[in-house]
Amino acid sequence: AQVNGEVRALVLSPDRARLYVAGAFTQAGGEARSRIAGFRIENGVGELMAWDPGGDSAIAAIDGLAVDAGREMLHVGGDFTRIDGADAPRPYAELGIAPPSTAVAPAGGSYQEPGFVELSCEEGTADCLRICYRDDGEAPQAPLDCAVPPVNVPVDDTVLRFFAEDVAGVREALREERYTVDNVPPETAISLPAGLYGAADDSGLTLTCEDDHPDFGCTTYYTLDGAPPDTSSAVYTTPISLAALFPAPGIPLEEVDPLQHLAGTVTLRTFSVDGAGNVEATKTRVFEIDLAAPQVTATLPSGNYVAPRTVGLMCNDGAGSGCSNVFYTLNGTLPALDEAGEPLPPALLYTGPLTLDSAASIAVLARDNAGNSTSGIVAVYAFTAPATDSRSGVGGIDGAMLTMLLGWLWRARRFEVRRHK
Repeated sequence: AQVNGEVRALVLSPDRARLYVAGAFTQAGGEARSRIAGFRIENGVGELMAWDPGGDSAIAAIDGLAVDAGREMLHVGGDFTRIDGADAPRPYAELGIAPPSTAVAPAGGSYQEPGFVELSCEEGTADCLRICYRDDGEAPQAPLDCAVPPVNVPVDDTVLRFFAEDVAGVREALREERYTVDNVPPETAISLPAGLYGAADDSGLTLTCEDDHPDFGCTTYYTLDGAPPDTSSAVYTTPISLAALFPAPGIPLEEVDPLQHLAGTVTLRTFSVDGAGNVEATKTRVFEIDLAAPQVTATLPSGNYVAPRTVGLMCNDGAGSGCSNVFYTLNGTLPALDEAGEPLPPALLYTGPLTLDSAASIAVLARDNAGNSTSGIVAVYAFTAPATDSRSGVGGIDGAMLTMLLGWLWRARRFEVRRHK
């Protein structure tokens, strides 16, 4: 657009959609404009606005323009005594350049049924002339796509684009709201199947809300004690550690018994709600948790005995999943297993009481049904009396045997717990 005189100042509006020009001209874009004009910028082209605060023959020139973005005011300085229909005793004035604003009700989002959206001018917007809109995602064009507010627009799966314009041709920036009709409930995906889990299985329980319109949000609620969940229940945000639920709160750490307090049942109940308000039916999943390795004891205490003697191995998993199997050696080396879980010599699978007639140090590796395992020396035996001796136990032990026995007992005083699947 052309002006017919000298241009002395240029400034952009806060939204950078309008260019204000001032100087010593009397025409802009072929229309009368007294020393100041506004151009709407679209696709790099300036279109003259109806805005015209001049019209005062006392204006000789405008020498400066500045924008106050916070107040949306245009500061004007120059050789004038009157501007925008008001006296200006000093060669300075402030002109309001705030664009009108469109009120949208309801806002974009996901809804269960099609409906109508009302477009109107925000309360307090002065001189709002029209609202221009399209419901197909295209940008509206003035005046073809414009109507006097308020405007009711039917929406289904719709991208609504719009702007308001005042009598001076000042427009708000192009805005957009998206609407979707969604009457299908979401689905919560639970990462872990129901079943038994040991200490090595705690990869974290994740809940994923799957919805056909994920852009509009989805919220998942849950409980872990079997209680029916509702919208006041815990909101899922991060993976849930099942192991962190044991021991139960309130049990002092010094009173925690691994075989009693590190096992139990977790009953997950969960549902999701999508952005349209569709509610999923509650899902329930039960997890059996066992975090403690079993313990193994020998039926015959360590000591010096008359041969032969019978020794049983007792596996105790407390409140856990139950003992799966026990492997043992008699020479004190810890039992080892191959990749298939079979014992490597000299380890053997324990199937029943053992008959001993020579010195032995029993080491075991025990596993429970959750995959927790423990290993260590459980008993040390010496036989110093002849097999024909009728006594069941012998009190005397020579110095060498005593030294060996004490060494074995020291190693056997506690288990080394190893956890694996």
